[in-house]
Amino acid sequence: MENKEESGAREIKDTDIIFECPYCSKSLAIDYHAAGMSIPCTDCSRLVVVPIPDGMELSDLDSSTEDQGAQIIHLREVVLDCQTRTHLLEAMVDGFKKQHKNSEEREAELARQFESFSRDVESISRAVDQINVALASMAGTIRAHSRQAQ
Repeated sequence: MENKEESGAREIKDTDIIFECPYCSKSLAIDYHAAGMSIPCTDCSRLVVVPIPDGMELSDLDSSTEDQGAQIIHLREVVLDCQTRTHLLEAMVDGFKKQHKNSEEREAELARQFESFSRDVESISRAVDQINVALASMAGTIRAHSRQAQ
C-alpha cells in the first residue's frame, strides 16, 4: 500500500485502486486484489476498507493460490495486530477500572469525613448558642448588680 505522492517508492499500476482514507484523507494506492479487504492506513493506522472498483464484483477478484497465500499472510498480520491492540485496550480498561474503584473509595472516605465535619459544626454551633445564652445571662446579672450598686 502506497501513497500516490510517494510514486518514487513504488510506481502506481493500472491495476491499483487509488482511494482516500475516510479518517485522515491520506491518498492510498493498493493492488486491486485487496478490494473489499480491511487494511491499516499508512498515516493514521486505522483500518479502512479498500473500495471495490465500479463495475467489478468480488468474484471478479478471484485470485491465484499464490495471491490467496499472500492474502492469508496479510490477514494473519491484521489479526495479530488486532489481538495486540485488544490486549492493550484490555489493559487500559483494567487501569480505568482500578482508577474508578480508587475514586469510589476516595469519594466514600470524603463522604465519611463530610459527615464527621457536619456533626462537629453542629456541636460547635450548639456550644456557641449556649455561650451566647450564658453571656446574655451574665450581662443581665452584671446590669442588675450595677443598678443595685447605684
